[in-house]
Amino acid sequence: LTDPDGSKGIAKPYYEKTLQYALADKPEDNKIIILECYQYQCSQAGLLYLAALKSKDPKEKEKAPQLKVPLMELLNKMLAVDPANSYALENIKSLNPPVKKPAAGAVKK
Repeated sequence: LTDPDGSKGIAKPYYEKTLQYALADKPEDNKIIILECYQYQCSQAGLLYLAALKSKDPKEKEKAPQLKVPLMELLNKMLAVDPANSYALENIKSLNPPVKKPAAGAVKK
């Protein structure tokens, strides 16, 4: 394989065209195909987001919040097709960790 982990995006135009056809032609009958295409797009968006998040370059790191937006949009599109989709639910949860509440009786400063 030329791009086994998808990092080069070689398959991107094929997934985009497949998604276009699947959405245009009876989307309710093409849920599996649509979800596969969205998942591929999520993986590509996720690679960009993580690269920015982990970057040592402050300018690249600043891009992370902006790169998170399209990733979240894709995950929400997956949930619109399948509200119980575990891939989308797990990724949304990992991208939005719960905020830790102060311990009971903690004094605010």
